Amino acid sequence: MKNILRAAAIISAVSLLQACATAPADKKTAQAPAKVYSRSVASMGLNQVQASSCPKTMKSQEFYAKSDWKELIGLANACVKGERWAHVEAFAEMLSIRDPKAPWGAYYWALAAEYRNDMARALWMIELAVKKAPDVGILHFQKGRLLWKEDSHSPAMEALVKAVQLDGSLTEAHVFLGQIYFRDQEYAKSTQHFYTALQSRPSDPIALSGLAESRLQAGDTSGAIEAMKRASLAYPDRYEFPLREAYIFETVLGDKVQALQAYKTAMGIISSKRIKGATVSTVEKKIAELEKVTRQPTSAVADKKAPVPEVKR
Repeated sequence: MKNILRAAAIISAVSLLQACATAPADKKTAQAPAKVYSRSVASMGLNQVQASSCPKTMKSQEFYAKSDWKELIGLANACVKGERWAHVEAFAEMLSIRDPKAPWGAYYWALAAEYRNDMARALWMIELAVKKAPDVGILHFQKGRLLWKEDSHSPAMEALVKAVQLDGSLTEAHVFLGQIYFRDQEYAKSTQHFYTALQSRPSDPIALSGLAESRLQAGDTSGAIEAMKRASLAYPDRYEFPLREAYIFETVLGDKVQALQAYKTAMGIISSKRIKGATVSTVEKKIAELEKVTRQPTSAVADKKAPVPEVKR
């Protein structure tokens, strides 16, 4: 299991902001309540961001004065992806000065502080962001991640559940919760969160393997096999998925023929990637064992023929 699912605390998962509507452009904008700057954003995964958009050198604040808050968020996201944390903090400051009532400056400061392992500052900043915009799910997700990292599991769960209640599109939060519920053997809940994550990200490897393992533990072997096959199709160069599929066929279902086929698929990937070590010998041994079991010798077939009645003279 530990080779298929990551540990429950996927601390590296970060949801970023995507400005998806136009903010008011009149002079009163800077004094508008935080909701003006939170209703027009959606969450997005770090894998959707291009680090190349982060400037190599920061220009003056006067230069960025031409950019609206949505553009600044885009630049901050790119710098998070590129791990240019001094740049992230610079954009956080601009966002805070530009829109003091909006939560985004504090949010990016929290991300930067987490990277520097200044957890006290990170938690303080995310609490500030939540106070400014308590109805924004992504802020509660960040809070939950930080609390989980600090082993404050009960308040972390409260924040994570609140995050998906406010924003059901937070894929990373659903994957995070799915792994926690799987750890706690609440397989119905883990299934639901992995399934929800796959609605928006059909090929997420953690969600696919998590769904497969949740269904397996719940006794739904057909659901487990289906999810594992989806993972194998989505990631044809990863041998761990057909290997797990082979295990389910052989050990759980007792289907030696299907297990042999899955082991051979895994072996093909292993050979193509020139992987060496214990895994290779284990898979080769399994293939040899199952080929022996599934092969039907001619003598054995003859023995199983219907008996010929003896004719008495």
